[in-house]
Amino acid sequence: MNGGSSTKQNTSGQRLAHLRERLPAILPTYLPAQRWFAGKAARIDSVKILDVVPLDVIAADAAVFLVRVQYASGLQETYALPLIALSEGCPPEMRAAPLTAGKLECGDVELIDALQSDTFLNALLKGFVQPQSFDGAFGRAEMKSSVNLAQALAGPGETLQGQLLKSEQSNSSIHYGERLILKLFRRLSEGVNPELEMGEFLSSRAGFSNTPHVLGSMTYTRHPTGQFSLAVLQEFVPNDGDAWHYTLVQFAHFLAAAQQAEGSAPALEDRWFGAYLADAEELGRTTAGMHLALASDAQHSDFAPEPWSESLKREVVQNWCDFAGRVFELLRHNIPRLPEQLQDVAKAMSAREDEVIRIFQSLSGQDFGGMLMRVHGDYHLGQVLHSSSKFVIIDFEGEPARPIAERRAKQSALKDVAGMLRSFDYAAHSADLDPLGDAIHPTSGAGRRAPLVDSWRSRVQERFLSGYLATAGRAQFLPETSDQFSKLLKVYLLEKAIYELQYELNSRPEWVGIPLGGIKRLLDS
Repeated sequence: MNGGSSTKQNTSGQRLAHLRERLPAILPTYLPAQRWFAGKAARIDSVKILDVVPLDVIAADAAVFLVRVQYASGLQETYALPLIALSEGCPPEMRAAPLTAGKLECGDVELIDALQSDTFLNALLKGFVQPQSFDGAFGRAEMKSSVNLAQALAGPGETLQGQLLKSEQSNSSIHYGERLILKLFRRLSEGVNPELEMGEFLSSRAGFSNTPHVLGSMTYTRHPTGQFSLAVLQEFVPNDGDAWHYTLVQFAHFLAAAQQAEGSAPALEDRWFGAYLADAEELGRTTAGMHLALASDAQHSDFAPEPWSESLKREVVQNWCDFAGRVFELLRHNIPRLPEQLQDVAKAMSAREDEVIRIFQSLSGQDFGGMLMRVHGDYHLGQVLHSSSKFVIIDFEGEPARPIAERRAKQSALKDVAGMLRSFDYAAHSADLDPLGDAIHPTSGAGRRAPLVDSWRSRVQERFLSGYLATAGRAQFLPETSDQFSKLLKVYLLEKAIYELQYELNSRPEWVGIPLGGIKRLLDS
């Protein structure tokens, strides 16, 4: 027995050594084909394997490969690749994994993404129930669970089979029945991932009930220093889908009701909105509840609100101005490749850069009001689940492309408020079949709809703000006066719209009309 076990371990070790040596030459072709890989548009210079952590307790010949991708531009990214080396004794379901799983041929060793194996997914959950640790050559991966995991598993005798969700882009999520969801982070940054940190604080320390409970985590610690969050296990919250799709449906109902009314421009009626005005107000209250919870512990240094310093205010204003300058330069450079019907609008906006800069600079030397605190940071309708009874806020990871230190930085709560207000604007325009946005590019029938679109957006935004302020009250993290509140909110709205402009110029030029319309309204107001 001992001899057979030793032989198996030696064979596995030899295979891992072989893979460590041979994989770096293969991964530059494999990685860009994976949906979670962020560097598809960049040229890979080289790939280095930082460590290999065997997960043989979970599944034979399984391991997490931590790889460092070096781009020709000089930038670097780190990724986690859970892989299984197939052998003669592998279950048939592993060998039958679809080609879309990204099979790897490495010499005489064939590998698959471990998340394509149901056997691996089911065993992975057991690693949280009975926490495990795994040693690599340079570090250790540890699985931990909270006291709430046992409670989450204590319901009716449902067999929790792991199922990989196909919709995830930057990470990989596994659904275990109607109880649990496990998110594995693909692109890694050193430090505690905000998804884990924020989730634990809100659900365990602050008692905020409108976010899923964190039930477990998997962390890799590299010797002698350095820590990476590999995964977070959370409770599954039954829902009807995200608030983005719910909003699109409600907006379509509004348009249908309004267009059935007599007259070309009838007076706006609340009944056209159905339940959505009350929903927007409830979402505002939920958002304020999140902020109150995040600011609730003055003794926790990572979450305690802090005053604005003069140096930080100067830095923030300068960053806003510099960012706007770069995006407007990008806009001017890309005008010729925009849809023809948007080019005149883009030219007109490109001439208004100085107005944008003046709005940002208007805060120089002024008291911003309020305090800095931890915020969601990437807040929009797609980050909220909708159910018949409440809204549930998810995805506290922030922008994966940004360093964790930046994602963990304290900011004004109005950054989140502005993000949601801009999301309502997106819903109003992207819901139309005309993706250019009828507010600045009327198409057949869209010109008649434009007043309705503007009215819907304004009313919904008003109700969201009403709910937010009614719950937040005179919270110390908000600006003290209405003038300070209005000025700072306008600046955050403008910054968000400029960020959207940059995104659409790089990713969806046909959608550029939506942020251009938002910037125009802010400049004209």
